[in-house]
Amino acid sequence: MTTPHQTRPDDAYEEGSVDGSQDWTESTIKAVLKGAPIGSFMNAQDTHNSEVKDPLNAKPDVQEIPINSAMWNTMDQREQPTFPRTQLISGTASGTASGGAGDGSHTHSLNRIPDYQPSGNGNDYLEIGFIRIQKNCTFTHAGFITGDSATFAGVNGCYLGVYRMQSNGDLTLLNTSSATSNLQSSITTQNTEHIFNLGITRNALQDEIYAVGILQDTGLFQTAASLMCTRVTDLSRPTSGLYPRKAYAYAGIYSAMPSSISEASLNYSGSTKLPFFYLREV
Repeated sequence: MTTPHQTRPDDAYEEGSVDGSQDWTESTIKAVLKGAPIGSFMNAQDTHNSEVKDPLNAKPDVQEIPINSAMWNTMDQREQPTFPRTQLISGTASGTASGGAGDGSHTHSLNRIPDYQPSGNGNDYLEIGFIRIQKNCTFTHAGFITGDSATFAGVNGCYLGVYRMQSNGDLTLLNTSSATSNLQSSITTQNTEHIFNLGITRNALQDEIYAVGILQDTGLFQTAASLMCTRVTDLSRPTSGLYPRKAYAYAGIYSAMPSSISEASLNYSGSTKLPFFYLREV
């Protein structure tokens, strides 16, 4: 590990060096911390070595900058998820709070898989989770985790789409070809993680907003498969004109993945749930 004032990986400024650069830099730092202006030391700096940098403005080494995600956030350092995996905890399922009424004393189990079941029976909405890109990356895959609730009579189809959010809040579908692939056999498995190749290579920039959407095609007597989720407090953002309005939205009814969705068509009212979706880098 180099000290803050070093500018090259050599031994020129090791402790006890003959030119005294380390002693001078340490005394400079102490003086600055006591309130002395940095500029008063610049002329003196030239008498030691012109490559010694201002210690308070030195840039950190690459090794000092955290790049990969911690295990509590993702299991794969290439994931960029809607929320950290450690929030997939018991107590966030939609049925966890059932078993009593009002404020009366009652007991119920908190030991529920953290999932929710989207509308089925022909009411086919696109379930959307938003992701703000944390660092420039190139992603090729997207994933989700199915929950504990089994479907009734299966589903006719399941489709996955990845959208880019525009500055006005509209969504544009990116994986137009793979969004037609039927993931029926995957969505009907329980408590299983799935990751899919989007068939595209997307260069995403830090702070861009993307959305992962899951659409299940159900018939009149079919229920949708459940998705792993967390629960968030339903709060309205104080500033208008910022998108997305919340971390979760739904849109539809659709029979296929739409190529675009206007901001006005996004429904944010059901935001107490947030599905676990993620994009994965190359």
